[in-house]
Amino acid sequence: MESAAEIDLNDFSHDVTSQTGEDGMLAELFRRLGVDSGYFVEFGAWDGKHLSNTHSLSRAGWRGCYIEADPDRFVALTRRFDGDDSVSLINAVVAEHGPGDLDTLLDRCDAPRRFDLCSIDIDGDDLAVWRGLRRHRPDCVVIEYNHTIPIGVRFENPPGRHLGNSSTALCDLAAENGYDLVAQTRVNLIFLDSELRQRHGIRQRELAPGRPFFVGFDGTLLVADRDESLEREFVR
Repeated sequence: MESAAEIDLNDFSHDVTSQTGEDGMLAELFRRLGVDSGYFVEFGAWDGKHLSNTHSLSRAGWRGCYIEADPDRFVALTRRFDGDDSVSLINAVVAEHGPGDLDTLLDRCDAPRRFDLCSIDIDGDDLAVWRGLRRHRPDCVVIEYNHTIPIGVRFENPPGRHLGNSSTALCDLAAENGYDLVAQTRVNLIFLDSELRQRHGIRQRELAPGRPFFVGFDGTLLVADRDESLEREFVR
């Protein structure tokens, strides 16, 4: 650990291929952890670059596993990593239970039982898939949430739907499994193993409130700015 002073990972927000600053946060996190060449898992991986939280790590020499369910995107993924034996590529729908659960898929690519990073972005059953992970444990989890669901609402995506999960429900699951929230973006929550967080001086965060939404009498959905003035019509 460099210093007893805790750092705030959100201060290192920066994008290369990530969507909302995750590249910079993860680079600083693993620098602090002393991980130069780790192991990642990312799904849905798309083509391994588009809005990827792990593309920069792959280019820096990390090994890993990309999982993508869409056949066309998987073709693009295989083209990008053709001949690259540092990554495993799997075309599959990840499920909470059964032969398609994440543990089983990771066994197929000989992933280590303890690995560095798991990035989950499947627009729906993200929480359920993480809950189903039993035999493998990532040190850090980046997981998508629905930022329009208010803090305190424990909402889990109905199986197979594409509604998303609330930040509170994801934080509850993380706490049950020994993880602390260390960063939050408009799209993702970043959790770190609690013992690692304390040992390396990473600040634990509280959930930040989302931007408030209002419904007009005519059914228009409106989003307010931070000063609570009307910013724009969101959906008509």
